[in-house]
Amino acid sequence: MQLPADDPSAEYWMRYSETLPTLGDAWVSACKKAAGREVLLDTLGTRLNGYKALTGSLVLARHVARRSPEQIIGILLPSSAASVLLNMACLLLGKTVVNLNFTATPSAILSSLRQAEITTIYTSARFLERLQARGVDVELIRAHGTLVMLEDLRAATSTLSRLQLLLASVLLPVRTLQQRFCKQHDATQTAAILFSSGSEGQPKGVMLSHRSLHANVRQTALLLRFTDEDKVLANLPPFHAFGLTASYFLPLLEGVPILCHPDPTDVVASAQAIAQHGITILFGTSSFLRLYTRNPKVRPEQLASLRLVVAGAEKLQDEVRDDFKTRFDKDIFEGYGATETAPVASCNLPEDRRPAWLGSAAISRSGSVGLPLPGTRFRIVDPDSFAPLPTGEAGMVLISGPQVMQGYLDDHALTEHVIRSLDGSR
Repeated sequence: MQLPADDPSAEYWMRYSETLPTLGDAWVSACKKAAGREVLLDTLGTRLNGYKALTGSLVLARHVARRSPEQIIGILLPSSAASVLLNMACLLLGKTVVNLNFTATPSAILSSLRQAEITTIYTSARFLERLQARGVDVELIRAHGTLVMLEDLRAATSTLSRLQLLLASVLLPVRTLQQRFCKQHDATQTAAILFSSGSEGQPKGVMLSHRSLHANVRQTALLLRFTDEDKVLANLPPFHAFGLTASYFLPLLEGVPILCHPDPTDVVASAQAIAQHGITILFGTSSFLRLYTRNPKVRPEQLASLRLVVAGAEKLQDEVRDDFKTRFDKDIFEGYGATETAPVASCNLPEDRRPAWLGSAAISRSGSVGLPLPGTRFRIVDPDSFAPLPTGEAGMVLISGPQVMQGYLDDHALTEHVIRSLDGSR
């Protein structure tokens, strides 16, 4: 699917979002288009081209279909090729994925499991060992539901079955693959539930549809203007909306190769990976990017290939921006959003990625959150009356666009309180 015309209007994008396929259908199309080109790598040594990535997700989809008749599937994995393939496998089946926050408190993890009524959790024995070594009570999670190990699924996959699916991935046209392997469902159905950190009580489940997530992918892609040389370091956790969309869905569905690394705080290994693989795009938070500037083992030449560094999920500190520029001679471009907006709502841009429809308007300003994404409206209002405020006055930020969430899981009252309809916009 080609990017829409350079029309940033909200009306255009609401209509356009209604034509978008499910994420599973889009994954099949992206893999077939990539064909023999590498699209999915990780620092554990996995290297998959489009055909093999599609095959891997189809193999896992067969296992999930046999083991998990329930709608909502729990996934307990860090950023990795296995995590990508498992998420895509579930989406091919029309399932709803919940990537569990393994850094949260035990009570928050259990709350997420109970709220989403998760009975099966797909994970890895190797990863569970790492969690236990870090003091995570894995038995508490095990007591709540069935843990399915990816190592067991790999051992249960016959060579013949894998070969058959590989041949199908190579030989069958896109539409046939979609009809045969993608459960036909509406793009308005919930694709993912992401839970907040729970800092204000129990975590809230944010429901994002296929349409919301795919629209956010297309909106962001129109701004970032990927090139054939781009490669993304995907080291953000998939339990966070920034990681799930920016590190997984955005590059993969747009045909941009990703290199997964399981730990964003391991900046030494991340820097080595950037240098070794010629990574051009790095997404991170202010806190994670600060680690690069503070670690003497990270050398400036290791980040030389980076052409775009984007910060999100928290305010970019001036100190981090300045130190990163001084040490690595790289600008950090700040974005803004929320889990409820799938998550990207605005972003600053470098000059070499200027959208044609912006003309000569400024596309980056230090200390700002940048330009609204195409199809996205911002309004600053009085928090009590919701009356629009004059330019320059502080108030509550309202965001409208096709990427806005469906609502909060099993909390209609909170959804009604947070999502407002004003002047025909939601």
